[in-house]
Amino acid sequence: MTHNYEEKEFFYANGIVMYRGGVKKNDFGHDIYDGKGTIFDQEGDLLFEGEFVNHMKQGNGIMYLKGQMIYQGEFIQNKKQGNGILYKDGKIFYEGQFRNDLMDGYGTLYYEEDVIAPFKELRMQNLQLHQPQYEGDFVHGMKKGKGTQYYPSGFLQYKGDFMWNHMQGAGRLYYAPEKPTAEELATGITKLQYEGYFFEDLKHGKGKVYSRQGVLEAEGQFKEDAMTGKGTLYYANGQAKYIGELVNGDKHGRGDFYNEEGKIIYSGEFIDGERL
Repeated sequence: MTHNYEEKEFFYANGIVMYRGGVKKNDFGHDIYDGKGTIFDQEGDLLFEGEFVNHMKQGNGIMYLKGQMIYQGEFIQNKKQGNGILYKDGKIFYEGQFRNDLMDGYGTLYYEEDVIAPFKELRMQNLQLHQPQYEGDFVHGMKKGKGTQYYPSGFLQYKGDFMWNHMQGAGRLYYAPEKPTAEELATGITKLQYEGYFFEDLKHGKGKVYSRQGVLEAEGQFKEDAMTGKGTLYYANGQAKYIGELVNGDKHGRGDFYNEEGKIIYSGEFIDGERL
């Protein structure tokens, strides 16, 4: 590919170089940026280096702020568009796809250093815990679509649907690691806590809850993180303990109560977990 441009420099009023690189004449005879070039601020610090087309950033380039790189990747008409990497405090913050200056498409979002600092030794000793904050779909700069989210320790937190940065839709939530077993440490995955539907990070809709030992504890309707509506509570042996109405996790309304052998003990009304 050939460019019809020449190398030039442009200066601020104080004599500091504003632009150095390729230029060409536009239809009015004025010099415009075209080809590879570099832009500086009025203190002489680097702002951008990369490719220009018709006075706009287009192609590959690197953006700087106060001497630190903040973006490296593709541009179209002055906007970050295509594949790129965002930096924060000199560390990679996001890498993936961009559209109209925003994270948009598939990408990976990383925790800041101070967030993962308490788990640094754990993560260093277990390479499988070298996980980002989130990897999956983005729309307009926010998590939206299918994705996987990790705890700062590197253990899997959630896998499923996202909507505007929230867990929303169908997904699977895993217990936060407190004293992980050898198996959990080896896989980076703790026991499943909940599978079902979410709304703005809360359990909301139909779902199932499991104990830390992996035993099904309850299933039914959830509202704002608590069982509310029709549901079933279980004994540790898998036998249904209660089938009926619940409010905020307590038996409330009409339902049937069973013993561990499956024999019905009471059928009728409950209030705040107690039978009438």
